[in-house]
Amino acid sequence: MEALWCPLVVYLRSYLPAADDAEDAAQEAFVRIWEFRERWGPGSAKALAYKIGRNLAYDRQRRRRVRLRREVRVGRSVFPRIDTPEEQMMGSELRERFEEALERLPTKRRRVFELIRFEGCSYREAAEVLGISTQTVANHLCMAVRDLRTSLSEFLGSSGEDGSSDRVKERWKS
Repeated sequence: MEALWCPLVVYLRSYLPAADDAEDAAQEAFVRIWEFRERWGPGSAKALAYKIGRNLAYDRQRRRRVRLRREVRVGRSVFPRIDTPEEQMMGSELRERFEEALERLPTKRRRVFELIRFEGCSYREAAEVLGISTQTVANHLCMAVRDLRTSLSEFLGSSGEDGSSDRVKERWKS
């Protein structure tokens, strides 16, 4: 397994920018291989280490994105920028309208949206939490996004044929 360490860490660096994170994921992959060694049958230990490592890297990325979303959501942006008074007013109004629109969603649809968008759950995890199928989760999420877009259309602008909003088109014209 020692011969796999360096190549695995290098591989995981392509997913995780910090060397420490890549090393931690590699170490955790080897721990999991050791813990579940009796379960895996014939096959390549190298392929198993890479697969487990990649999945751990994806999990770390997802948790990082969720953490960043939460920080931004509660107003502690990682890269704070100073908004103009107009942007602050529009942002607070948009936030209020979004929260109102979210509250108006049917309960299950809102819960699916919150689990996936705010808590970083996968479709499968959300399905397990709610006791529904992954396809039903996908349907609820699609309908929630559609309903929120409709409710917030004045802020988002209407979409043109090419999918870009009118506001974006106006900015490019000027």
